[in-house]
Amino acid sequence: MNDVAARVPDAGTLSGKAWRYAQIVQELTVKAKQPGYTRADWAEMEAMVDVDAFLRVGRFKEVMDWPQSLELMDQMVRIADFHAGLERVNEVDNMAFLELSERAEMNGQTMEMITMVVFEFNDAGKITRLDFYQ
Repeated sequence: MNDVAARVPDAGTLSGKAWRYAQIVQELTVKAKQPGYTRADWAEMEAMVDVDAFLRVGRFKEVMDWPQSLELMDQMVRIADFHAGLERVNEVDNMAFLELSERAEMNGQTMEMITMVVFEFNDAGKITRLDFYQ
């Protein structure tokens, strides 16, 4: 397996933005269980998103707008422990393809999976759509 550091994309690229999105979720999974955590802690991620145009299509084809997606993530980080390892990331045109090795622990159960997230960006470099595949 290649060195992880060699696979981490430059922060200014679409691939880098996709990887940062996953890192924020992982960081907030820890922070959400500490005193002082609030919805305001999602501000960095929200700044990456075109909140008016955003669409999230989940693993089971459930469709959410930005407020619904944020609510789901906020609930998840409060009750689950989450780790995402970067497997691969590539970009083509206005899309980034992020493959993650994920581990989630919730209610005494551990789930491990490989997830592919397709990020779509607008001309301003903001995320407009996420499609999750497992």
